[in-house]
Amino acid sequence: MNLSSTPFAPLGAHLLDLIAALEGHDVPLMIAGGFGLFLRRERLAGTNETTLLAEIPPARATEDFDLLLSLDLMADPTRLAALRRAIDVLGYQVRPAAREYQFVKPDSAWGRQRDVKIDLLAPEPDVADPRLLVKQRRVKPRAKHSPLHAHVTPEAIAADLWPLNVHLSGLDTTGNQREGSMLLPNCFTLLSMKLHAFRDEHEGRKGEGRGLYAEKHARDLFTIVALLTAGEDDTRRALSAEFASHPAAREAAGIVQSYFAGLDGSGLPRLRGGLGALPQPQSVRIFLDVLRETFPAAG
Repeated sequence: MNLSSTPFAPLGAHLLDLIAALEGHDVPLMIAGGFGLFLRRERLAGTNETTLLAEIPPARATEDFDLLLSLDLMADPTRLAALRRAIDVLGYQVRPAAREYQFVKPDSAWGRQRDVKIDLLAPEPDVADPRLLVKQRRVKPRAKHSPLHAHVTPEAIAADLWPLNVHLSGLDTTGNQREGSMLLPNCFTLLSMKLHAFRDEHEGRKGEGRGLYAEKHARDLFTIVALLTAGEDDTRRALSAEFASHPAAREAAGIVQSYFAGLDGSGLPRLRGGLGALPQPQSVRIFLDVLRETFPAAG
């Protein structure tokens, strides 16, 4: 995928910077969030794969890189140090309110009108994992003086299973040709993460006046479902069965029941707001069916 030939070329150049800075350090990166959905969409361009829905929303603007780090990477201070050096060398600054896991590069995106951001996330480790510590919503190595932390994300269920690997190329911010690869989370993980994010914003758990964020997450949920290929749908079904009893999956099932149980669900106005209008009724029914199948109500 040539990022320089896409509408996201200005942001893609920063991602290629990061890939180049990590070359040779064995630091695999998985990207979620809006830019991850953009890559998911672009990887299908020019292929013969059929998506579940024909109505796929246009990619939404973003300036964030939501990097989902594996627990094996979080437990390795040497590789974490390589990632931290790359972030520092590229000019990102620590956000004081989220030290060691959120970074910002001022006036660097979309014609210097916005800031490129890096947000580090990680699944929740087992409490018995001797390598890792969870404290105040952070995951970090038990070793002292960890160079990086990550925001603990319990809803990132099965993030290490069946990721998609995409090859990226294009011009970095200095105009040099770069190439490398990036991992994308499986669809089950993404749906879980987005359902929890939707609930948090819809209910105002992060503060009042964030309805637009709830609409953004509802739109992303629809996009994930719309982009499902036959192989990814098989993955979704398999992981749904394997992790049905996971606490975060049970919580996701409750979110589906509360907001996306049917055509009168209170989450659909958020979807309408995120898309500008609801898709065709049949597409909405399929979307709701997929959510209910993936996170079924407790029997």
